[in-house]
Amino acid sequence: MTTMDGAPIVVLSRNLSDPDAQRWLAGRARIRIGALEELTEAEGLIAVWPTVVDRALLARAPRLRVIATVTAGTEHVDLRAAEERGITVVSGAGAAPDAVIEWAIWAMIGLSRRFAFAARRFDDGTWDWRARFADGRSHQLTGRTLGVVGLGHIGRGLAHVASATFGMRVLGFDPYADPVPGVTATSFDELLDGSDIVSLHLPLTDATRGLIGRDELQRIGPDGILIDASRGGVVSENAVIEALRTGELGAAALDVFSEEPPSAATVSGLVATGRVVLTPHAAGVSTAALRALNRRAVEQVIAVLRP
Repeated sequence: MTTMDGAPIVVLSRNLSDPDAQRWLAGRARIRIGALEELTEAEGLIAVWPTVVDRALLARAPRLRVIATVTAGTEHVDLRAAEERGITVVSGAGAAPDAVIEWAIWAMIGLSRRFAFAARRFDDGTWDWRARFADGRSHQLTGRTLGVVGLGHIGRGLAHVASATFGMRVLGFDPYADPVPGVTATSFDELLDGSDIVSLHLPLTDATRGLIGRDELQRIGPDGILIDASRGGVVSENAVIEALRTGELGAAALDVFSEEPPSAATVSGLVATGRVVLTPHAAGVSTAALRALNRRAVEQVIAVLRP
């Protein structure tokens, strides 16, 4: 249904973080902020996290034509229910890969050179000035092997930076991706066995849920590093805790968790290993990235409603 002037009604579950994008949308549609009760009139819905778009919510939106997420993923949208209704679902996938790529490089350097652990010793007062020479496990990225699981926008970008900037050898696994220059395509098992660092950049699906468990961590090995900025649920945090505690895995950096926010028990279990870096699903959070995601959401909604 449209208003008298012909502009479609678009509901935003919350205000966008970029006022300019919201103003741009307001010039092209009648917007309703946080008014999920007005979905009966809406043709568009922008689901700002943590809004969940399930079958029950869709039942209240008989005129809905498009749903946009202001994230790279669509895990909080019931895609099957939307497809049954013929509703287009769009996301910010590919809108801002650089932020996550930077986080992955930061994590790789911090763990490989062991800077993250050195900084923590200053924080807790246990630093030993002479210990910087005694560890023997501070490795530069140059010449090491990176395994990238998931060769979408972020995975391909990370592979390029790792190879071109740091001189890393890059292995890649993605059964759906086209060949990537500079990346040696392997099987999943070959990648785990052959990589010094394994970085995950793939969506959460039935096929990827629980992809990394105890067996996979053992294959990465006691000197190996796991980097996860994909989606919570791809990695078992309990398996990571046990692998780090027993020395079956060298170190890990996690930005996502099966339950978000993670439980205190999960966080304390990971931190207690002394070989992990944790961030609160913030790898993709930067001023530029959020602006790009907001802009992508509003542009895609209008492209569907006013082609």
